[in-house]
Amino acid sequence: MSTGPNFAGHYALVEMGCGTGCRFVVIGDVATGRVGRFPYGGEEYNMLDLRYGVKSNYVTAQWVSNGRCYSDFLEWTGATFKSSGKSVLGNAEACG
Repeated sequence: MSTGPNFAGHYALVEMGCGTGCRFVVIGDVATGRVGRFPYGGEEYNMLDLRYGVKSNYVTAQWVSNGRCYSDFLEWTGATFKSSGKSVLGNAEACG
């Protein structure tokens, strides 16, 4: 968070590795230092890939679980992430 916001104006999505293909994610308010949970991350969300930007409050998440590729489009409301509903994109290679 010390490098400044990278999401939704004054927030930072912080991605931390937890092994090969494993990533934990938290959201932090750069102005207050308050840290919250991101809905996806850890070993059950293998190869988690996030797309987001400082001028948007939307995140596209893609990951592999049980040999299938999943995707979700999330909206940050200022207090929590609202899911559009995860969808299956195909087998694991679809996440490539």
